[in-house]
Amino acid sequence: MPTYLLFLPWTLYLAAPGDAAPVAEVAQVAEPEAFLDEAWLVGAEGVRVRRTTSTTSATELGLDEDARFSLDGGARALGGRLRLDGAAELYWDVDGARPDGDAGLRSVHDSRGPLELLVHTLELGWGGGPLVQRAAIGRLTVEEGWPITLDGVALSVSPLAGLADDELYGARRSRAFVSAGRTVHFYETGSADAELFEDWAVSAGVDLVTADAIKLQLDVRGLFEDSATGGFDGSAGAALFLRALDVAQGKAWLRTLDDQVMVTGARVRLGGPGDDLGADVEASLQPATLGEVALAADPYFLVLGESLPHWRARADVFAGTDLGLAKGTLHAGAQARVNVVDDEQAFNRNSGRVYALAQATDLLVPGVFVSADVAWDSVLAPGPADLLGASDGRVALGGSVGYQRAGVRAELGTAWDRYKYTYYQDVEELADVRTIYGAVGVRALQWLRVQARASVEVFDRTETTVQVTLVQDLGVTR
Repeated sequence: MPTYLLFLPWTLYLAAPGDAAPVAEVAQVAEPEAFLDEAWLVGAEGVRVRRTTSTTSATELGLDEDARFSLDGGARALGGRLRLDGAAELYWDVDGARPDGDAGLRSVHDSRGPLELLVHTLELGWGGGPLVQRAAIGRLTVEEGWPITLDGVALSVSPLAGLADDELYGARRSRAFVSAGRTVHFYETGSADAELFEDWAVSAGVDLVTADAIKLQLDVRGLFEDSATGGFDGSAGAALFLRALDVAQGKAWLRTLDDQVMVTGARVRLGGPGDDLGADVEASLQPATLGEVALAADPYFLVLGESLPHWRARADVFAGTDLGLAKGTLHAGAQARVNVVDDEQAFNRNSGRVYALAQATDLLVPGVFVSADVAWDSVLAPGPADLLGASDGRVALGGSVGYQRAGVRAELGTAWDRYKYTYYQDVEELADVRTIYGAVGVRALQWLRVQARASVEVFDRTETTVQVTLVQDLGVTR
């Protein structure tokens, strides 16, 4: 008998509707997606008392009492696609006394009186999908090109998101972006009657990505001065990002402003996240005079004021290992910033530094940490012949010791800075500053931290500062 005949009756039996047992139909009911995924709010209330005395005597030069209130919060909804982020600080000059020092360094909101509200972020956005990565409105940061903070809108889309990973050499992560709005700065230089203006900015560009290892970013930006007389500047930039197996990253950039080169530079980092051995090298040249000073990568620290032509460079080599008695890390490197032509002025200082830093954590006892650094600090002059014979060089020592474990952190330390910038109600530039500080923080409750810090800063005067802060960390997760 053919083999298929043995299976035929069973097949017919199983398929016969009259003989088959009834099958219960189970309807699959999709659970509705919750609207809110998570929300969080971090609030802080702090009081700062600062007493200024003469360095050569105990004569009191001033007493300043201030309060600071801050909020940092956000929410995610609809699977994380709908986003709300906000961060703000409110400063209250309790006693009405302005800090001593250079009156040319000030907040852009000084004219508002003793209460100053600085809103860092207030952004409502949609994104995270394959096509629309970001659609946002409010006070936001534009990271593409030259980073800026805007009151405006931003849009980022990935038109090739539907491609497979291996199509077009992995170009599916390429994207296009646009933004428009009015620039925002929290601090400025110059006297109170200095004519410094914000800009209306419009930007557009693309990220061209190949196999997640190469990215070319191209962008253009128009800046329209928000003043009675107006004024326009056009800027364009190109940046090349390279990555090799998470052990080497590189970036090279060039940006123009109208008909001149605004800034150019390159950075190379060897070693991936968590690696015990690596190096970080960066060099840049700014041949143009700009109306904005960038002291750090964070747009919050952009200062509205004159930035003179200069070059800067830094190099850092690090190595870490587990020594048994502690986990140790060593850093060695150098930093330099030199004006190309003009003399120094506030926020435009010539400086050079060669340093070595040693750090140890979990030293003998879990939670104990120690650091020590030594540096040769100098003032570099613009002329190439003066680089090796730098003036006013000195050896600077610093270090700290502390403990952090189980919700408790305590630290004592000291540092010396050729130039030190402090951001509080105002931004201040201090020179030749020796700082001695102590800080302690305790998590009193799961959602409450109590922090206190005291410091003594010695320069052309002595400032003793005490700060006490309460921090509430509240979060809701679905």
